Amino acid sequence: PAPPMPALLKYAGDAALLPSRFEKSAQHAVKRLQQQGFEVWALETTDQAKDLETLLARDISKLPLALVVGHESYGVSASALNACDEHVRIRTVGIKNSLNVAVAGSIAIFEIAQQRCG
Repeated sequence: PAPPMPALLKYAGDAALLPSRFEKSAQHAVKRLQQQGFEVWALETTDQAKDLETLLARDISKLPLALVVGHESYGVSASALNACDEHVRIRTVGIKNSLNVAVAGSIAIFEIAQQRCG
């Protein structure tokens, strides 16, 4: 299914006000964003992933930035990962090496906004 999905929009609140666009693949969406001048980060635990705090040590206040989050069970597709500029992870403590995608996405967006807005 492609957005907009009326059944979901009635529960979306303010998210329904955000523009949305259907792309044929995540890789295609990443490439389109890069063509528009965005740096694209994939939130995924890969061998190439850098800690979020390391990436946020750079000044990204003026950087157009897009964050790709994956499917809860399958993560970000390999083709989309290969297209992204950076792979980013949130460091965890303990046995688990990853967080629920909604939690991880929320943390990443919060930390990025904090870095941009102070």
